[in-house]
Amino acid sequence: MISARDILTDAYLINGVLAAGEIMDATQGQQGLSVLNQVLDQWSLMPLTIPVTAREVFPLVAGKGGTGVSTPTSGPYTIGPGGDFDTSRPTSITSVGLYDTSTSQPFEITRALYTNDAYASIVQKDLQSSYFTGLYFQTTFAGGLATIQLWPVPSGNTTSVVLYRPVQLRTFTSLTDAYDFPPGAQPALTYEASKWLAIRYRAPWSDDLDKACRRFLSIYQRANTIMVDLGLDPALTAQAGVYNILSDSPVGFGGR
Repeated sequence: MISARDILTDAYLINGVLAAGEIMDATQGQQGLSVLNQVLDQWSLMPLTIPVTAREVFPLVAGKGGTGVSTPTSGPYTIGPGGDFDTSRPTSITSVGLYDTSTSQPFEITRALYTNDAYASIVQKDLQSSYFTGLYFQTTFAGGLATIQLWPVPSGNTTSVVLYRPVQLRTFTSLTDAYDFPPGAQPALTYEASKWLAIRYRAPWSDDLDKACRRFLSIYQRANTIMVDLGLDPALTAQAGVYNILSDSPVGFGGR
């Protein structure tokens, strides 16, 4: 396990703010901790610095997940520390599932992720049904919480929502806070923090250090590249229907 103090000591040695054998003073420690967490905050928005896509399951409550216009209890779910879905606040959601436990063999089915326009086009947003068909995620940040709305709003208590979402490296709460890093993250974070601290302390930052900083970051990012399903722009198939590989022709018509 690596602590914030370990990373910052190396970072200050790299940029020359500290000499070998010197110890950070209290001011350097607090400024370093702030910079370290700022780097991690930036990394949370960079897909290739996020090492894990988590699968999280949250039980749903009948009648909740709509707009909250009819009754306050029918409003959106909050997600984040202390929210309805008590987890870290997501910066994005990559895939959604519905998990049904009402049968002897529970099952999961894929659901849609609504865009702003898609959710805005729904006329009866508080319509209820046994199963929801899609999820609308808003990256709100009041109180550190994002919000989730479902459509139709689930009418029963036997389903759960399954979220597949990127999980970023967590920030440090103190200089002694320590945790395990995925391979490649520690040198990338150390050199990136060192560069930011060099700017703050007006310390010299050479081209060689800059090359090393970029190299360590690219190596770490390379390890976080994931396989994805092949996508196809809907605009290419919207008018011609669905392509049938057996007949080598489009089937059906997707236009108006």
